[in-house]
Parts: sequence; structure tokens; C-alpha cells
Amino acid sequence: MHPCLGRRSILCDGPHRNGAAVGPLLEEPPLPLSDWELWACANQVVTTHGHNAPRHVAEQIGALARAGDQEGVRTWQEIARRIAGLADLKDAPGSRH
Repeated sequence: MHPCLGRRSILCDGPHRNGAAVGPLLEEPPLPLSDWELWACANQVVTTHGHNAPRHVAEQIGALARAGDQEGVRTWQEIARRIAGLADLKDAPGSRH
């Protein structure tokens, strides 16, 4: 399962989802993600994409930037910061991972 699915899927899938244009239901801007949700998205990206997680995040940021979705870009930048934090925790001395 991809992170941010459900009510916030536009953040992960850009302006289109599964090749279909976003309908009127999603025309309103999505609600900002909470800190917990951003950490959950970061964890899911790492779980799903492993060592390719930074590339996936960069692709998402690029697609959202091209679409002019600055809120989406900021959200993915926050997810990227948390992914870096997860990597730091994993590499920390005494880590159980």
C-alpha cells in the first residue's frame, strides 16, 4: 500500500490517480498532514521503496512541482526530512534495527 492513501491520495499521486483526472470530489485543497501522518508516510515509503526511497521522493517532488502543487512539494519535502531522520536512527549506535 502506498503512503497517504485515502483522503490525501492527491499528495502521493499528483494531479492524476491511476491515469484518471481528479474529479470534483478532490478539487478542494487537501488537509495538511499531521506530524504523525508525515512520519507514517516516511516509514511507508522506506518500507515500500527501500534504498530507492530518496529517488521515489525526488520523483514525487518533481511531478508535483511541474504540476504547480507547492503544498504537495512542501509535504513531500517534509516526508524526505523524516526519511533522513529514520535513516539516522537506524545508523545510530545502539540501534536495534
